[in-house]
Amino acid sequence: MTLARFAVCAITPLFLLLPLCTPIGAGDNHKNQQIRDLYKNLIDAENRHDLPAVRELVWNSPSTLFVAKAPVGWHGYWGIDDVM
Repeated sequence: MTLARFAVCAITPLFLLLPLCTPIGAGDNHKNQQIRDLYKNLIDAENRHDLPAVRELVWNSPSTLFVAKAPVGWHGYWGIDDVM
């Protein structure tokens, strides 16, 4: 699995859940657009194989978790250094 696909699989679920964390109201359109823009930037950076740009969009924390399908089951990677 390429590093870009790996990063997409790790980060995509987080971006898909972000809209659920925002309150319903008039300001949602702006917040939703910001999330869409961030997600588009992430995907564009991954498609360019621009790892420094992808790294800027990944949460810099030991709690960063990426889960990927392994040959047997699934495997979790913790921390930005393992994820990247």
